[in-house]
Amino acid sequence: MRLLFFTDGLIYFNFGQLSTCILMKTKTKTPFAESFDKRQLELKNVVLSNEGFIKDTDIKIERAERKARDEQLACTTLTRRAFFISCEKFV
Repeated sequence: MRLLFFTDGLIYFNFGQLSTCILMKTKTKTPFAESFDKRQLELKNVVLSNEGFIKDTDIKIERAERKARDEQLACTTLTRRAFFISCEKFV
């Protein structure tokens, strides 16, 4: 058995052609691991915030599209009514 290398809480051994990894619990984290975890948490918060913003924006877009369709339908209906009224005057 030969020790290959040790990284933050993991020890890699080589048993001939078979390599394995043993997870060791460490009570303290390295400064790099702590800063990585902190940055990862910050980025998760940014992602969640952006996802919320995107959902809100999608809802607003859907409402605006629905309002535009309704207004277009109302305009079309009024135009048709005005056309038929003007045609009735000539008949």
